[in-house]
Amino acid sequence: AGEAGDGRAAATRRLRPYDKHRQPGLPYVTAKFAASLDGRIATATGESQWITGEAARERAHQERAHVDAILVGSGTVLADNPTLTARPGGTLAPHQPVRIVVDARGRTGSDATLFSQPGRTIVATAAAAAPAWKHEIAAAGAQIIECEADEHGVNLNQLFQALAQPRIISIWAEGGAARAVRPPVPARPDARHEIE
Repeated sequence: AGEAGDGRAAATRRLRPYDKHRQPGLPYVTAKFAASLDGRIATATGESQWITGEAARERAHQERAHVDAILVGSGTVLADNPTLTARPGGTLAPHQPVRIVVDARGRTGSDATLFSQPGRTIVATAAAAAPAWKHEIAAAGAQIIECEADEHGVNLNQLFQALAQPRIISIWAEGGAARAVRPPVPARPDARHEIE
């Protein structure tokens, strides 16, 4: 027989996204990024895929398998050409999170690897991005969400409101996108909730 409180911490942790979504109606965002000893997210040669060790990468894949979406910026797509899939233990997980790319300037190519992976892909962009690029990305299978531009590119508060509507309640932000999801400031209330 268990005692009151057994598993409470784990249950509370798993319920945080739901609780956040129920209160202000915004997704719960976990910002995950790795940094080298000099505080950069890439090495001096520009390599950024393997700053972390194998155990940290495995943990990231386990976390990806439990969130609704993975969010990255276009810089991560251009530098690493990631799949943005959940592969705990090296095996594609049954649940694949929605892949979200934030790209205000239309830099992501329609040949990016993430467009050929199982599941949904969303590209969040500014209304001013080139219509031909938006059409090309949509033809690659992505859903386009247009947001107002802000000083960081795409207005993330507006994006998070749009994402909450189809019940995306937990987001795992990686790489440069994790840094872009800055601590709450008046224009971006409750932008980030956890740092890994």
